[in-house]
Amino acid sequence: MRKPYAILATGMLCIAGLIVQAQKKPFPQAVSYPGCIKPNNVTQADMNTSVASFYDYWKSKYLKNNLASLPGGYYIKGEISGDADGYTPLGSSEGQGYGMVITVLMAGHDANARTIYDGLFKTARAYRSSINNNIMGWVVADNASAQGHFDSATDGDIDIAYSLILAHYQWGSDGAINYLNEAKKMITNGIKAANVTTTNRLNLGDWDSKSALNTRPSDWMLSHMRAFYQETNDAAWLNLINNLYSVYNQFSATYSPATGLISDFVVKNPPEPAPKNFIDEGPQTNEYNYNACRVPLRVVMDYALYGSTSAQSISNKIASWIIQKSGGNPASIRDGYQLNGATSGTDPEAVFVAPFVAAAVANSANQAFVNSGWNFLKTKKSGYYSDSYSLLCQLFISGNWWKPEAGTTPPPACVPASASSDDGNVPANVLDNDLNTRWSASGDGQWIQLCLSNPVTVTGVDIAFYQGNTRRALFDIQTSTDGLTFTNAATGLQSSGTSLALETFTFAARTAKYVRIVGHGNTVNAWNSYTEVKARTSTAKTSARQAFVAPVTDTHGDQLQQVSVFPNPLGSNATVAFTLQQAGPVHLAVYNTNGEVVKVLANEQLPAGRHTRTFTPGNMPGGLYVLKLVHNGKVSTARMVKQ
Repeated sequence: MRKPYAILATGMLCIAGLIVQAQKKPFPQAVSYPGCIKPNNVTQADMNTSVASFYDYWKSKYLKNNLASLPGGYYIKGEISGDADGYTPLGSSEGQGYGMVITVLMAGHDANARTIYDGLFKTARAYRSSINNNIMGWVVADNASAQGHFDSATDGDIDIAYSLILAHYQWGSDGAINYLNEAKKMITNGIKAANVTTTNRLNLGDWDSKSALNTRPSDWMLSHMRAFYQETNDAAWLNLINNLYSVYNQFSATYSPATGLISDFVVKNPPEPAPKNFIDEGPQTNEYNYNACRVPLRVVMDYALYGSTSAQSISNKIASWIIQKSGGNPASIRDGYQLNGATSGTDPEAVFVAPFVAAAVANSANQAFVNSGWNFLKTKKSGYYSDSYSLLCQLFISGNWWKPEAGTTPPPACVPASASSDDGNVPANVLDNDLNTRWSASGDGQWIQLCLSNPVTVTGVDIAFYQGNTRRALFDIQTSTDGLTFTNAATGLQSSGTSLALETFTFAARTAKYVRIVGHGNTVNAWNSYTEVKARTSTAKTSARQAFVAPVTDTHGDQLQQVSVFPNPLGSNATVAFTLQQAGPVHLAVYNTNGEVVKVLANEQLPAGRHTRTFTPGNMPGGLYVLKLVHNGKVSTARMVKQ
């Protein structure tokens, strides 16, 4: 327990408050998550403004620092569910976690964010758990005897520990609080010691058994746990993540195969819904209710920040179901559902709507729902619980929840051709020198980009358009040196509408590694479809080093999965990318011209979607090689050269 600061320490804090609090990742960050969409009915600037406005409202209503028993301590005022042992509850560790995450992410907009954050952390430490003093007791009450009186609740501690990692990457750990050290103590001596069970699940708090099977899915903050692994290098967190996905998939296959929903609490093995009134949390603990409603955000973030295909699959199932259930209208979503999708709730609470909208960003087919969901959330206000979780979701949906890691956000992998989405006509098709293949995606703002091997001088783009002789395509061209920040090179462009051949679009010479075409549909419909794309550079060699992609067809003439390698000719390291239309066994290998296997890159079961493998050519002799991908009895190949 930390006692109230002495007069000297308090004075030093006041002086420190006068110092400009520099941020490394100030709001707004406006990150674009790979494979995800954002609302496109508003600009990024409008989204940032909406989030800032909602934060100002939230802060004025819920952020408090009036604890007589802990001067300088901040807390988030909100109701609790449960017995406060005779104390007057003001807040909870759950709210403390929400507030600490929100405050770090809003630094830059809020000039006092670090002071507020440190005050929130002061409260979290003062109100330590009565069982494990590395984590927080679950109730905040304005009474010195309440500090150290209550045991813990797992969800609040996971958010608090994660927020400390965010704080480390926002402000550094060389100030009054060593955020990273505090995070590591909470992660290892607190959460792992108290909450990670021998059954490789999360229990409900440090009062619960270490061999418990009962678990609360809203505690499964999967991307948080990946950050825990990043900072501790403790594989226990990866093992836990993998097992929680296994539990989720087992549960869903039995109890919610059509919806992907999960109950407020899960018990037993094989997993099943908890009974009604489980641990006095209300009669709906066997349904998707006021605990489980938070789960979609916790899942989709593991896809957006870390590329988890398990998270993508779950998110897509949930989003597809709720869009069908609600008719695509967020106002028709209710605050409670049975696992089979039957409605049990009555109101359209934001704490239910917001996570569904968050899950929907994982698929561009959900654009209309994401747009209407954003319009709903930015003005929907209720109480502490709903408003706090809605703000967390809005930060994510707008791209203002950044991945905690050193320095600036690292550039994406240099995939020769990538896109915001596709309809099965994949991005690699624009590099195959075949006007009979294409990339396609429907919707305003869908994009495709080329990654060149190195930053070079780019002067334009050559594009061949699908059905280019019957309609005019509308698009902009952007460039980037790092794959993160793009600037307009040319806007308001249109194709001729009279040709299927390559058309040239030039702009002022600039240095770029990434060239992006942002589509705005065409004069007939909303589709963006290009058969070939080539960057015009100052050196012919750069263009020649684009990945070679060889399309193949099966015996029925249908296009198969594409496989590509970059760079080509090979460098010291090479990246192979391939897209699977269906899940199934995959064998990927490099062959020499004698048909001999040189390297096996994959021999495993893989889900549908895009995959990459890296390999080092090493001592491979110079010459021609063939990549061969065998998947579900079909074969795709690509040629590559080692100089």
